[in-house]
Amino acid sequence: MTSYPKILKVSSHTITCDDGTEFEIPVYQAFGYPVFDKDSIDNAIAYLNKRLPGWWYTAGECSVSSDATVGPDRAYIREPFLSMFDDGFSVDLAKPSTVAEALKAAVDEAFKAYSTAIQNNGGGS
Repeated sequence: MTSYPKILKVSSHTITCDDGTEFEIPVYQAFGYPVFDKDSIDNAIAYLNKRLPGWWYTAGECSVSSDATVGPDRAYIREPFLSMFDDGFSVDLAKPSTVAEALKAAVDEAFKAYSTAIQNNGGGS
């Protein structure tokens, strides 16, 4: 049977094992989750701004999921769309997933609903 080193200490950037090895990696990669990719989240934000200009977003993650919500910003979106979508569109993706994937999924869900609402209400922003 293969013997693996035991983890002694975990910090935000280092994992130290009982055999003296240290790993300079994010904690969630040690548990099989993808490494946070800055370019990926930047691309997801650009995707939001292109598909839904004037919409806000929130995003985050924990050990079990990546989450994102998008919604219309009162400064840019007018009625009836503001009231229709004021609660926003939330996505909760199980790991392994990334915040970027959750944000892109929330944007797609919102874009579909917003596009349908615009067609049904004769246009608007």
